[in-house]
Amino acid sequence: MIKRILLKDKLGETLVFSNPVEVLYARNMEEVRECISNLDSYKKKGFYVAGYLSYESGWAFVDQDKVTHSNVLPLCAFGIYRDVNKLKVFPKIKINLSKNLEFKPNISRKAYDDSIIKIHEEIRRGNTYQVNFTFLLQAKNIYTQLSKRLIDLVPWPYSACIEAEDFSIYSASPELFFQKELNSILCKPMKGTMRRDKDPIYDRLIKERLKKSNKDKAENIMITDMVRNDLGKICDPASVLDSDLCNVEPFPTVWQMTSSVTGKSNASIETIFKALFPSASITGAPKHSTMKIIRDMEVSPREIYTGAIGYIDPNGDAQFSVAIRTLQIDHKKEVISYGIGSGITIDSVSNLEYQECLDKARVLNMLLV
Repeated sequence: MIKRILLKDKLGETLVFSNPVEVLYARNMEEVRECISNLDSYKKKGFYVAGYLSYESGWAFVDQDKVTHSNVLPLCAFGIYRDVNKLKVFPKIKINLSKNLEFKPNISRKAYDDSIIKIHEEIRRGNTYQVNFTFLLQAKNIYTQLSKRLIDLVPWPYSACIEAEDFSIYSASPELFFQKELNSILCKPMKGTMRRDKDPIYDRLIKERLKKSNKDKAENIMITDMVRNDLGKICDPASVLDSDLCNVEPFPTVWQMTSSVTGKSNASIETIFKALFPSASITGAPKHSTMKIIRDMEVSPREIYTGAIGYIDPNGDAQFSVAIRTLQIDHKKEVISYGIGSGITIDSVSNLEYQECLDKARVLNMLLV
């Protein structure tokens, strides 16, 4: 049972969802499709909906074949609420965890390098142009030598907290999956990352390096094209526009390259998810064939990582983030997982891609205090 959900909205306020009248769970692909198809009916009855879809639930929208998975969490979970409370500031969340958490990758360095070689082979065969290859950092035995810790999600634009009996999710996501307001849909894909520096002069040089990086711009534009095509399936084609292409934005630990794509549509939430999920920024191009490569090559399910977290209000407006920079706690197995990854193209160098993944993990030092 979901106990509480906190989500930062488009105004920067925190929405607090508690005491659900019902919770919808899905543990197989048929249940995912049924769960998502029910969301619009609850919205029409005047309820708020809040929750998540795991990355693996995306197979329910792109492949009718049976897909096996070994997820610990439900593939998706949504609480149904009569009302919502608001806070001006996202709270710091107190939690009891082990004093010393040692996060280790669930893939060896050699296996990572070998995977990059295999992805390059898939690109040369024409099966993909870009693969967002990921792995997990995990800490075990998290309830020994307990100490009071803080989860600090305050600085992040799409902060989210989902607390349930068997699991908890804490997301410091900087990436918008989609935002629906009346008949307008905004997507803001993110692709291209460089580590920030404490020295302001060097930090600005890093920003300029990212702005001028042909590799990162090519990756970003490729994904933006995919998002534009996905939106074109449900929007008036003439209304689908991109803007702020390859804009470099500052975040506490990294510079990120983003682009914006908008369109006009009266599509249902179910139709929006079928067209857009999972986000192109965390699969690669083309989406379906690249998801198959990811399924065959990654060593474990992503679960909430690179899924989506968000809410739908009774008017039909909605906001969902891409669940990156996200902690997943399995209370039964006493394990914390944190996913990291990067977009692999034919120009990718294994050492640099691995370093980019580690740069994204620097958030852990700010997220878990």
